[in-house]
Amino acid sequence: MFTNLLLRYIRSPEHPGKYRFVQWLGRHVVPSDGLVAEVDPRVRLSLHPRDWIEYALIREGRYEPLTLAFLARNLRLADTALLAGVNNGLHVIVAARAVGQEGCVIGVEPQPAAGPAV
Repeated sequence: MFTNLLLRYIRSPEHPGKYRFVQWLGRHVVPSDGLVAEVDPRVRLSLHPRDWIEYALIREGRYEPLTLAFLARNLRLADTALLAGVNNGLHVIVAARAVGQEGCVIGVEPQPAAGPAV
């Protein structure tokens, strides 16, 4: 229940100081593995609001929708794709759906602090 309240607060309208308060919550209240949030149809990720991109994903429920649409539109079944800078893995998930089980998607993230997809 607490997680649902926290998600509702993060998704509420922005106000001065909100992100600073969410950062404080992230350090003191949010579990270290983050919050599970639905960010794309049928995609749930464990995200932590301490990371700006993950905060945006929690807040908006989407991130870079034009890039995700581009991947879905341009990759075909059985294609192979290499994606660099995958951060939390959402782009890899969308690409993997597009290429299906016959295809292959390789995601590379050079930043060790970036969280993996779950």
